[in-house]
Amino acid sequence: MKNAAALLADLIEEWTIPKGQTSLGHRREVASKLGSDVWSLHQRAVGYLVQIERDLDALQAAGDDVDYYIETVPSWYQAVFSVAAGWDNAVGSTVRVTDPRDLRLLRALAGTVDTARLSPKLPAEQLADLRIAVKEAGDLVAGAGEDVLKDGPRRYLLGLIFEASKVIEEIEVFGSAALRSVTFELGGAMGAVAELVEDEETKTTWREKSRKVLAQWSAVVPIAAITRESTLRSRASPAVDATLLEAPDLSRSRLSNLTPRAAPFSPVYGVRGPGMLPRGQRQISDGL
Repeated sequence: MKNAAALLADLIEEWTIPKGQTSLGHRREVASKLGSDVWSLHQRAVGYLVQIERDLDALQAAGDDVDYYIETVPSWYQAVFSVAAGWDNAVGSTVRVTDPRDLRLLRALAGTVDTARLSPKLPAEQLADLRIAVKEAGDLVAGAGEDVLKDGPRRYLLGLIFEASKVIEEIEVFGSAALRSVTFELGGAMGAVAELVEDEETKTTWREKSRKVLAQWSAVVPIAAITRESTLRSRASPAVDATLLEAPDLSRSRLSNLTPRAAPFSPVYGVRGPGMLPRGQRQISDGL
């Protein structure tokens, strides 16, 4: 189960353009080999970039010296979005999409992330239990009455459940950090519902299902971290729960405010909302 830096490094290597091919044609071949289409594969690469930024934030906040990684972020962006040879020009010799030194640094970051345990790996049996917990959450959400969930919040939760199920089934593609993110968001949002309902039996059921989604991480992530992140996701402010979950016209993008970041990446749906990738955008803009 690789982390985002390792997954992106593998993809960048795959994108090396063979002699006589165009970059776009070759990327289509790579996507097909990986069971995807070219633009869905690029969306996946953006997800890796978003997670890399979050990992760098975490390392930096913990006091690690990551300046050399941060300085190289624009090169990794350009490897995904920019091809010096041009998208439709056949190359006369093999062309790498990034400097080999920048690729080695990306692999070094992957090792650092693993050492820091920023991308926890769920054992197979816990992954199976999480699959069951997510399915049970889906049954609960789908069967909830209008007195518990209005249409907007129901769609939001069902969207998270779909994402979580997709990532579980393709964990080697999306990585465990993506799974942790979406399941923490799901567990936190379900916990917020539990706090709003008045019926005690319903409240207990939602709390139990919320905890079941989160509990699978307890062996690989300190329980205090689970509690903190799920609380942040479900309670961006004291008024968030009632305002967001009771609003009848609530859209998915507004409900994403349950999370502490302005625009988290959904591995299935893409980036939610504005404000994507502030550091990378700024550095690429400065460098071009």
